[in-house]
Amino acid sequence: MNPFASRVATYFLRDHLAPHVALLVNVYRAKRDAMLRGLWEKLRDTDVEISRPEGGFFIWIKLPTGTDTAKLYEGAVRARVQYTAGTSFFPNGGGERHIRLAFSFESPERCYEGARLIAQAILDARS
Repeated sequence: MNPFASRVATYFLRDHLAPHVALLVNVYRAKRDAMLRGLWEKLRDTDVEISRPEGGFFIWIKLPTGTDTAKLYEGAVRARVQYTAGTSFFPNGGGERHIRLAFSFESPERCYEGARLIAQAILDARS
């Protein structure tokens, strides 16, 4: 990049980046909070552990004791919701009771709806 373009970019970012980041923080916070609300409404009375991220785009769930992960997968497919199995993130083994949910792409309303569907699939997968 040439010096003039670098200077233009510097001034533009100095004036516009912070407000834009603040806007994005609020957008993603609304999605995270909607997903958490949907999960807790259904899973409140279980021994589930649900992360409350201060940043990022994912919520981690440690599944309740006795959750049949094959049943969970089948229930999620039937409900048309997706998650990523925790085993994908434990390179030395483990993570069988963990799943990761993404909230960055969908609207807060869809995050809430999807969270309730995955929460019901978790409840249905308990043995």
